[in-house]
Amino acid sequence: MGKVVTFGEIMLRLAVPDHLRLGQSWEFKATFGGGEANVAVSLANYGIPASFITRLPDNDLAAWCLKELRSYGVDTGASARASKVIYDRENSSFSKILSKMIRWEEVLRDATWFHLTGITPAVSRSAAETCLEGVKTARFTLG
Repeated sequence: MGKVVTFGEIMLRLAVPDHLRLGQSWEFKATFGGGEANVAVSLANYGIPASFITRLPDNDLAAWCLKELRSYGVDTGASARASKVIYDRENSSFSKILSKMIRWEEVLRDATWFHLTGITPAVSRSAAETCLEGVKTARFTLG
């Protein structure tokens, strides 16, 4: 299989130690993930070239995220377990992504597969438009 490109929002997971509840601890372990990011890291673990495309703010948290994600060979990483999830996506950097921000022809140039999940276009209208751009480009450029 050739390179796989995934597109979605990165998530920051805050987990408390010892299976405590959120309100029972002053400590958190932070990991990064999300459906599309986890697909990319899983593929990389099998030796399949994978890229993760997203949008992040320009701050220290995003820099830490990128450093962590690159350590897996793609821009993603985290392991999943059952948990209570709190979503706060309304004003995330990804929800503010705009049409034409991604150079799809360049991103998909060597790809043979393009992956996204249903939540990605549901994050915002502009995210849906950007997904559609990616899908349309992939339809005509994937090898």
